[in-house]
Amino acid sequence: MAYLLGKHERVLDGVRRVVIEELNAAAKSLRDSHPSSEKRIHAARKSVKKVRAILAAIDAAGGRGITRSGQRLCEVNRVLSPLRDLDAMAKTLGTLREIYPKMFSEHAFGRIRRNLLLQRQRAFESTRTRGLWKRVNEDLQQLRHEVLEWRTAKRGFTVLAKGIRTAQRDARRQLRRALDGQRERDFHAWRKQVKKLWYLLRLFEWAGDSVRRDVKSLERAEECLGVAHDMTTLCNELSTEPDLFPTDVERLRFRRAVADLQVGLQVKAISSTKRIFRQPPRRYARKVRSAWREGRSREPIAVRIPPARKTA
Repeated sequence: MAYLLGKHERVLDGVRRVVIEELNAAAKSLRDSHPSSEKRIHAARKSVKKVRAILAAIDAAGGRGITRSGQRLCEVNRVLSPLRDLDAMAKTLGTLREIYPKMFSEHAFGRIRRNLLLQRQRAFESTRTRGLWKRVNEDLQQLRHEVLEWRTAKRGFTVLAKGIRTAQRDARRQLRRALDGQRERDFHAWRKQVKKLWYLLRLFEWAGDSVRRDVKSLERAEECLGVAHDMTTLCNELSTEPDLFPTDVERLRFRRAVADLQVGLQVKAISSTKRIFRQPPRRYARKVRSAWREGRSREPIAVRIPPARKTA
């Protein structure tokens, strides 16, 4: 099924179902003991992040039986995250070359790309020899059993309400910190909160246009901030390449070009979500709750299809 709660499904039951489906999807992506596909790693990591966002909402609602689940999710993410970063760096390198075709010589580009691919191969081999794939699969299997034990005293929308309010509040605070300091690490921290709120709202996009609009806005922001962060990760990696640029001037020019791209992406993310984060958290949560209630009460409009005309 899609990453959605049923409109008339009990929320906690629906949350458990969605989480188990995402864990199954992650396990399927990683079923091979030595997965090599970038898409499979990325898909598994996305599923894990969705589950972590839901777990944070359950925790905010006073959830019980979730402590070990949170630890397992962190352990799984620690295995997948470095592998995904290496894939992202290779992709970002190609993107930068498309934007600035004269930034790297053919020789330098080929050398950097080969180095990234070699690092990736070594990382996968290390993950396999250390038995981490087996451990990840065991953690995912245990998580599927633990989800059935998740409990909360809350019912209905209140299962998610505080998590939504907390995610929106934390994102507002982190955005303010990022704007004050203009540090990439603060924008990356903002991205994490944006993603958390995005994943929670996606659970009930059927609630109406206002929720769907916010989901789209958060998605655009998350994508822009993700690309900006990938550029930072690549720049940090390239800083270890002393012979990449012929002069310090060329190196500085590269840094400035990347910084300009990052600022543009951050501005787009801010503009996309301005409507969401200028609202006080409680007011925003009440608005989402109203949309939820209206969406649950709304019946689908029956469309009558006229019979086809008989032709002579």
